[in-house]
Amino acid sequence: MINEVLKGITDALYAAFGDNYEIHTEASMQDMEEPAFFVRCINPDVPRGLAGRRKATLLFIVQYFPESDEPKKEINTVYERLSECLDLIEVEGKMVRGTIECKDISDDVMSATTEYTLFLGQSQKDAYMEECEVKGEVNSGRSS
Repeated sequence: MINEVLKGITDALYAAFGDNYEIHTEASMQDMEEPAFFVRCINPDVPRGLAGRRKATLLFIVQYFPESDEPKKEINTVYERLSECLDLIEVEGKMVRGTIECKDISDDVMSATTEYTLFLGQSQKDAYMEECEVKGEVNSGRSS
C-alpha cells in the first residue's frame, strides 16, 4: 500500500508541476537537476484490526529543491501549489485526502510532511466446504 500512495503522490506532483520538475523517490540524487522534489515514506503505521480490517496512517516527507536566485520566494509559491495538489490524490482508483504541513525551510530546501489515512480490508481467500452432508426425507403428502 505504501508504494501505491507514493505513486499517487508522484502522479499528483507530475500533474501539477509537469516535466520541468524532477521527481525522485530513491536516495541516489547525484545527477539531480533543480528544481526537484524528493518524496519518501518516513513513518508507516499499519496495525492489525478486527476482522482483517486495518487503518493505515502513512506519513510522507516531500522535499523541494529550488532553482532560482530567490529560493524563499520560489519555495512559498511551490508550497501553495503543493498543498493544493497533495490535498486529494488517487490511490488505486480511489480518492484519498491528506493533510500537508510545511515543517522546515533550511539551506534553501523545503521539507513538508503529508499524511494519508486509509482503511484496508484483507482480501479473503476462497473458502470452500470440503464436505457437505445432507439428511432429509420426502413426505408423500398423505395423512396417515
